[in-house]
Amino acid sequence: MSDSVFALDTHIDIRWPNPPDPRSEGPMRVDFPKMERGGLRGAVFVAYVPQGRRDAAGHAEAAARAEAMLRHIRERADGEARRFCATAAEVEAAVAGGALAV
Repeated sequence: MSDSVFALDTHIDIRWPNPPDPRSEGPMRVDFPKMERGGLRGAVFVAYVPQGRRDAAGHAEAAARAEAMLRHIRERADGEARRFCATAAEVEAAVAGGALAV
């Protein structure tokens, strides 16, 4: 892929509760080694929470699951070669710096 094209996958589900480590090549279609080899400069890993009970306990359970998933995703970014980005400006800075935007 051309270096002038910013390739971004905007929806990558992660397996939960035992996700594979994206830092090494594994069984998933997207991981960091595959991204680098294929020219994919950014990926949005998704913290999917299925519909559960719609009460305070259900909301707390869903929030805890989402927070755990987001922590897992953030911890896989090293801040150098793979940067966790929460804004478009952070994505642009990561790509400009030669890092994968996560």
